[in-house]
Amino acid sequence: MSQLFNDNPRGHPQLRTLGYGSGKKARASVKALRKFPCAYQHQAATAMYYRAKHHAHQTADMREAMKVYGAFLRKRTRRCKREKS
Repeated sequence: MSQLFNDNPRGHPQLRTLGYGSGKKARASVKALRKFPCAYQHQAATAMYYRAKHHAHQTADMREAMKVYGAFLRKRTRRCKREKS
């Protein structure tokens, strides 16, 4: 998880555009993540999903963002497994 916010030794730049506050922000984050390798996409999307899920003051917008990230994770997991095979 520390790779999301620290300088990543693998060369991936920091993504400051990631967010989980609303569905709109989540869709923009997913669009930005598509440029990165599958493992990084999975790590970042999972982190955002669980931040929204376990937020102390969860809102309806956060629940919408969870749906966006959940759908993205289900789709990307299947696609990445096919790419590895």
